[in-house]
Amino acid sequence: MRKDIHPNQVAIYIRWSTDDQGEGTTLAVQREGCKAYLLSQGWQESPDLIFVDDGYSGATLDRPALTRLRRQVQAGAVDCVVVLKLDRLSRNVADMVHLVIEEWGDLCHLKSAREAIDTTNHAGRMFFYTLTSFAEWERATIRERTFAGKLKRAQAGQNPGMKAPYGYTSVGGAFQVVPEEADIVRCIFTQYQAGLGATRIAHELNQQGIPYRSRPGWDKTEVHRVLSRPLYCGDLAFGVRSRNPRHGKQPGQPFWVRNARPLALAEGAVPPIISRELFHQVQARKASRPNPRNQQSGRSLGSDYLLTGLVRCAHCNAALYGRRQSPGGRQYYVCSGRHSSGRAVCNAGHLPMAELDAHVIGLFLRRHGQSATRDRHVSAYLADLDQEQGQIRHRLHQADTRLQRLQEQAARLRREYRAGALTAPELREHLAEITAEESELTGHHRHLQQLLSTLAALPGPAELCARILPQIDPWAILPLPDRKHLLRCFIAQVRAHRPAHSARRAPLICEVIWKAAPEI
Repeated sequence: MRKDIHPNQVAIYIRWSTDDQGEGTTLAVQREGCKAYLLSQGWQESPDLIFVDDGYSGATLDRPALTRLRRQVQAGAVDCVVVLKLDRLSRNVADMVHLVIEEWGDLCHLKSAREAIDTTNHAGRMFFYTLTSFAEWERATIRERTFAGKLKRAQAGQNPGMKAPYGYTSVGGAFQVVPEEADIVRCIFTQYQAGLGATRIAHELNQQGIPYRSRPGWDKTEVHRVLSRPLYCGDLAFGVRSRNPRHGKQPGQPFWVRNARPLALAEGAVPPIISRELFHQVQARKASRPNPRNQQSGRSLGSDYLLTGLVRCAHCNAALYGRRQSPGGRQYYVCSGRHSSGRAVCNAGHLPMAELDAHVIGLFLRRHGQSATRDRHVSAYLADLDQEQGQIRHRLHQADTRLQRLQEQAARLRREYRAGALTAPELREHLAEITAEESELTGHHRHLQQLLSTLAALPGPAELCARILPQIDPWAILPLPDRKHLLRCFIAQVRAHRPAHSARRAPLICEVIWKAAPEI
């Protein structure tokens, strides 16, 4: 049974992205709609429980305000979350189900001001899944239309909606040079062409106290980003990166891949900061330098440190890497953010490897090491999988029934036209409406079939129990590569931190983010 809703513990979540233009879901509209819903329910508005994500897509759950809201729910400070519409929370079916059904579960309610959402019964859950699926389909449609418009503007030499990078500002949609920042851009290109590396350039900029807009300092990633933009020589490039089709299927695959050529390139569309000759010289020097990432693919799995590739700094979110103090000495995890940008960006100290590894292993074995706990996780995972497959089959049946009725309706209209009961314009109008609905239902039907195929390909109980889970028992005798692979099946990320000046006195801050289900 879910707990009762306290009038003072109701949160409002608001999200708006540039893709939502014209939908009538601006921040002000959402805020007023949610407030009116709270008033109708007799609840009170709490300024501390209003969470706003301005300019964030609903494709993922990685949003600042939503992250804070999830922490408040876990802490028991929120009894109910109110949104204007369900797609404000997420436009992804898997993310929505994980967040509302699995993560929040009995912790809090979810209410929509414009939709009758009730996940406490089977009928309400079916309606919830249906709305979520249509929200994901709508997001895909909006993304396609938005991308086509952006590509057309870029081909015409106009700003396709890009944020003004460092060195420029956007005035009326057009880029204008910021003189102070332009001098820094020229300095970066000149120093790199003279032989300095990106890390050295970032250190010198930080020592001079030059900020990078919203960040307190520079790092080598930002320097490389500046060096890679053809915008600085006056060329507007669009479609330089695309979504990685293999992302999520193989560990370590980046979310974006770099295209060989941009989809649109308008030369001379932007006021240049550097010469085209200098830009091409810098690109040639970058291409001639070896790329350690390409030469050492999978190096995190092959390193001598258990958590390499998993652990990140809780202060600056940079990756931690292993380092030995001296030959035969103690081993530590070191923040790459502090190494590349200096103390102005991150104050993290070295974390002893033995202490951090022991802490994470202890949490892992307590969570998944007991056979009873393991069996319970497997049973719950399989039960949820079976329930979700049944709901998808039901929605497929509904879509098939509706498609059949539309076909029968079209046949009936043609018969009426032949009998003289309908005119030709009326027939075309009705058939156009039927065709549009058939197109939407066909796309929705295809999406549900793909989702059902994906769920059917997930491991069954025998494979789940036989391949991975029993390996936890002989943990002490497993070789290091097997231990690292096993942790990555259950752990999404480890966040750790300890201030540098109090490394011996301050307690170790460590948070383990678990995966919803093991990846086999």
